[in-house]
Amino acid sequence: MEKFAAELTKLKELLQTADDFSNIVKYFFDHLGDDPTFIDLSKPAKHPLVKKTLQHVAASLFKKDVTVTNLLLLKFGKHPFYHGAGFVQGRPINIIYFEDIDMGLVCAASTYPYMLYTRFTCYRLKDLDKNTIFKAGSHSIN
Repeated sequence: MEKFAAELTKLKELLQTADDFSNIVKYFFDHLGDDPTFIDLSKPAKHPLVKKTLQHVAASLFKKDVTVTNLLLLKFGKHPFYHGAGFVQGRPINIIYFEDIDMGLVCAASTYPYMLYTRFTCYRLKDLDKNTIFKAGSHSIN
């Protein structure tokens, strides 16, 4: 797993700083997502925050209420990194998410040859009962 530590660090840096979101997706697939060993070390995971955020972000991308279907979310080993794919409105989407910085990116197919990208940050809020609740935060569409 340490084989991928430098690539994950670079991907996290790009996620936080890149102005062109397509470069983030390209880096992920060129250095991680296309590597069979990386995929083998990633295991199916559930993450309610990611699922809820993805629903919110997808609605913003398509400018209407949508349903995320066939979501397959994977967690890479013990690293706080999730990646996955699914469909929104019949269009393929990809997601990457770093849990330690509560930041991620969604990439969705649009009308050929265009892609829609959204970088998002999640904020943790406290309710009156002191239970942690999560809410999708600001995002930017590129």
